[in-house]
Amino acid sequence: MLEAFVSKDVSIPAGKWGTVGDCDAPYWLLEDMMKNIAANHKDIDYILISGDLESHADWDYSKEGHMAKVQNITDVMKKFLPGKPAYFAIGNHEGVPIDNFGPHFTPAKFHMDWLYGKMVDEWQDWVPADQKTQVIYNGCYMKQLFPGLRLVSLNNAMGDSNNFYLFINQTDPDGTMTWFLEQLEDAERNGDKVHVVAHIPGGGGEALEGWAINYYNAVNRFEDTIVAQFFGHTHSEEYNVVYEDPENAQSRPTGIVYSAPSLTTYSEFNPAYRIYTIDGNYPGSSFRVIDFEEYFLNLTVANANPDSPTKWETLYSSAKTEYGLTEISASEWNNLIGRMLNDDTLFNKYRKNKYRRSDMSCGQQCKLDELCSIRQAHHSDALCSDLQKIANEKGYKLKMKNDLLSNKMKSVTNVVVKSKAEAYDLIQKTVLPSQDKCKI
Repeated sequence: MLEAFVSKDVSIPAGKWGTVGDCDAPYWLLEDMMKNIAANHKDIDYILISGDLESHADWDYSKEGHMAKVQNITDVMKKFLPGKPAYFAIGNHEGVPIDNFGPHFTPAKFHMDWLYGKMVDEWQDWVPADQKTQVIYNGCYMKQLFPGLRLVSLNNAMGDSNNFYLFINQTDPDGTMTWFLEQLEDAERNGDKVHVVAHIPGGGGEALEGWAINYYNAVNRFEDTIVAQFFGHTHSEEYNVVYEDPENAQSRPTGIVYSAPSLTTYSEFNPAYRIYTIDGNYPGSSFRVIDFEEYFLNLTVANANPDSPTKWETLYSSAKTEYGLTEISASEWNNLIGRMLNDDTLFNKYRKNKYRRSDMSCGQQCKLDELCSIRQAHHSDALCSDLQKIANEKGYKLKMKNDLLSNKMKSVTNVVVKSKAEAYDLIQKTVLPSQDKCKI
């Protein structure tokens, strides 16, 4: 399904292969990327897609359009990588309206079984038959990838701060967190390791703290069971460290949440994809991430010769080598924060890779904010207390998560909305600013 939108206020026409800015990726860019992957990465075992199948034309969403995209993207996976299983998580853009997934305490007309049912139909080659009822209920499932390794697809739209149904009741919508904990407990009991695929990282502005801290605590409780966490949403390459003490970044690191890059350019990115190398399928395997590599398309180069074949370039061939890590572990990723604090060259490399661009300037305050964000897998300013002290000495103030959340919640207290215009105005004033939203 191909969609096109025409604006009367176009100042710079989009390039054939996409444009860095508030523009989405054209459909043929997806096909071009898949063609490149099929030609150059014949040894991949499976694909993870961490959500958001739709464009950012949020206010044009429809049930029919969403179901068509589920089918379309599934078909693309099967066309270019036949025989390779693909495992999806649900993103906030899968909601109609965006971010909104009606739990079962709402009237039936708001439920998401129309979407989840379509997913079950399209993913039946990949989702086990005994998980289909779970998918239709809350968009989650578990897949035994290999003996000793399970994949858990967690629908964390049930913790989305812009899911307005949760303003009514945030208490474990549809038992989703309970289901997740039960999956982890069962895996632990049977000696299996778990990979998690989900969408919204817990420290972002679109994650409710109640959900985020419960997930955080689960990662700590099942530290020996959860060996990899694959998220998306941010469009950028970044990561978050989980600590044994959720309020103390000097405590022992226990986990890493990876946010892989996006195909979409929205709003500041060159398109990219990532390939992980996992400890293999053998008795006693740790199933941990050993390393990963990344590839991107330079849109400036591609659009300069739009009719020539594209050239997907290697951003880096080894994360370990790129960042000087002795191993891929929570402690090493945590040490990288301190190393970047004292090494501008290393930090600028991380910044370049985050955007797949070399022209993203970042001063000292920006740098401290970036490093603070890495520590915040949930909304805790205490995790950045030492960085705030450095900022204070320089006359800066870091972006405090609790201040933003507090202001948001204060602004929606005792509000009466009488018209659609007032509702739009309320959303503009109360929803946290996000690069993942089109302007209203």
